[in-house]
Amino acid sequence: MLFLLLVCAKSAAQEVVVKSFEYLQTDLTARTKEKLDANGNSCALVKVAIPLEEVLFKGWVVEAVSTPGEYLVYMPEGATKITMQHKSFTPYTYVFEKPLVGKQTYRLLCAINTDGKVKPVYKEINVSNEIIDLYNRGMEALDKKEYEKAKRLIAEAAEAGYAPAQNELGNMSDDKGALFWYQKAAAQGHPQSIFNIGNIYRLGMGVQRDVEKAFQYYMEAADLDYPLALLMVGNCYVNGEGIPADDGKAVWYYKKSAELNNPEAQLQVAISYLNGIGTKMDKKKGIEWLLKSADQGLASAQGCLGNCYLSGDGVEENGEKAFLWYQKAANQGDITGEIGMGLCYDQGIGVNVDIETAIYWYEKAAKKGNAIGQTNLGACYWTKAENGMVKNYENAFYWYQKAADQGYAEAQCRLGSCYDQGKGVTQDKIKAKFWYKKAADQGHVQARLLLSLSN
Repeated sequence: MLFLLLVCAKSAAQEVVVKSFEYLQTDLTARTKEKLDANGNSCALVKVAIPLEEVLFKGWVVEAVSTPGEYLVYMPEGATKITMQHKSFTPYTYVFEKPLVGKQTYRLLCAINTDGKVKPVYKEINVSNEIIDLYNRGMEALDKKEYEKAKRLIAEAAEAGYAPAQNELGNMSDDKGALFWYQKAAAQGHPQSIFNIGNIYRLGMGVQRDVEKAFQYYMEAADLDYPLALLMVGNCYVNGEGIPADDGKAVWYYKKSAELNNPEAQLQVAISYLNGIGTKMDKKKGIEWLLKSADQGLASAQGCLGNCYLSGDGVEENGEKAFLWYQKAANQGDITGEIGMGLCYDQGIGVNVDIETAIYWYEKAAKKGNAIGQTNLGACYWTKAENGMVKNYENAFYWYQKAADQGYAEAQCRLGSCYDQGKGVTQDKIKAKFWYKKAADQGHVQARLLLSLSN
């Protein structure tokens, strides 16, 4: 088995030398042969002149086309670097002085140096079967929760320089030890360790919190096509964490991760298309990505798909399919799924009405502190009280209060009704008006009406 170690070696292998990079003001190729990125925006075009065939371009690349004498590399606006790979030279990354501009053409003139100077190269190192066996036995012990044995075996493999073991030992260590071992593995180009260092700086685990440094590590791992890093870079662009917020770039990274079959990223791409966030709204594509994520078993995607079938968002309204996807999500403890199951049993959507089963599912969400679940649970108890089981007004009041205290307008209005009518609590017109106003101030129409009638 082989792994990669970054060393300095005397090598006669070819290396890339960039001779010049310039903006071609009079070259209109980027406009006449326009390409669009994943968000529908016009790309920048970099004409790369390099005397080699079968060069691969990585990083922020939309499309690379080989033509006689040069490569046409289309990149999204704002791209800051380009990476070139070839079997005969060390991967080379060139960082642009300024971010690229869409619809503009640039030329990157490269040469090949074979003078044999000392330079960084990746050298394949044989790892003995004994070291690999130590690591595998350690992981087996970890699965069996034999933690002391696992750590001892994994530590031996890590000390021998095996990057996966170094990463795993970092996972098992305290904050200081984690950073030490992640850095060991990261020096070998281990993408998960690079990503983990990003997490350490983002969360401030044993170091001063530094979101900009975290973003740099996430980008480094993303450039190695590590799916979780691509997802996290997308999150950083959404939240403006370590980098200015940019929904369009967020979608670009989400899509890169989604194409590597990451279900969380597939969900984010789906949400982007369904809502037109960072990209043009496309319900069909949104549902396609949502199905990919849900079919991988991601509970939040399954719950979201249930919502789509319930409301007919991007698909034909179908109560039975809504129930099916809510059930899949709820069985994994997803709150959206639990509320959806409660709603289906409450209103007879895709299943017969069963208030007791509705209460069962609403209560699961309510006990997790979800205001919608608490309100719907209260409403079920109110319905039971209206049907003769008067003591359930108190249960309704209890759950309305829980949700109202979280600022949920529907619950505030219903709590006002409890005080107004004296059901589940001693009648108090002043408190009724207080809660009606709370809900009305959030634009709740019925609360506004009830508030006007109470004056």
